[in-house]
Amino acid sequence: MAVTNLEQVVETLREFRDGQTVKLSLRRAEQQVDAQVRMTVPKSGQPGSELSSRGRLSRVTGEVSRRAEGFEQAIEHDSVLRPWLCGGPLVNLDGKAIGLNIARASRVTTYALPARLAKRTFEHLKPPPNPSAAGRK
Repeated sequence: MAVTNLEQVVETLREFRDGQTVKLSLRRAEQQVDAQVRMTVPKSGQPGSELSSRGRLSRVTGEVSRRAEGFEQAIEHDSVLRPWLCGGPLVNLDGKAIGLNIARASRVTTYALPARLAKRTFEHLKPPPNPSAAGRK
């Protein structure tokens, strides 16, 4: 993807997460430089750390999930979810479970698997019925 200004660079790099490697090709005048850069979250006190309001907000309420992206079928919601509630239900206003919370991306960005997908996955993981156990009641 070609970018021509700083804002485009920042927006593009925000798509990557801590630990991912980005291949860059920089051209200035007639000179081209190719590089691979490993993305990292700035530590407190490092240049750039004060720019991350997302990082400040997540420190207020706990760590975000290590995997907070790459879910093809997910519900993104903005509930304030404590870290220990991942794995719990996502309910609608009628109290009906509509999903299973799986990851926190920030203080108020959470991902949930839709209930139908969670149920299908659970059914797939259950052990097959034991025919010999049926006669032992």
